[in-house]
Amino acid sequence: MRVLSSIFFLVFFAKFSAQNSQNLDNKQFYVEATAISLKSTHGNYFNGGAFLVGKDLSKKFNIALGVEHSGNNFHNDNDWLLYKLRFYTIVTREQFQLFEEKK
Repeated sequence: MRVLSSIFFLVFFAKFSAQNSQNLDNKQFYVEATAISLKSTHGNYFNGGAFLVGKDLSKKFNIALGVEHSGNNFHNDNDWLLYKLRFYTIVTREQFQLFEEKK
């Protein structure tokens, strides 16, 4: 299982975008897929991914809506033995760019 998850993260660790969002017209949407690895306070990792669809509302502000999945086969939570944990969440993201990038 570790080999499979390692291959998954090698292939999908980078953030993929359908197009560069800075070159898009304000009427176009962009799609983003991201692999995640969350570490709990008990030392376990919850691996998964996120899929977002977003739109630039202005040059400095964009918003995205998506879904996220993460899970772990075993988690020891203060002597509670939890098996096959899966989390499916709905995610919203707002970004405001304070400074413009210099080219």
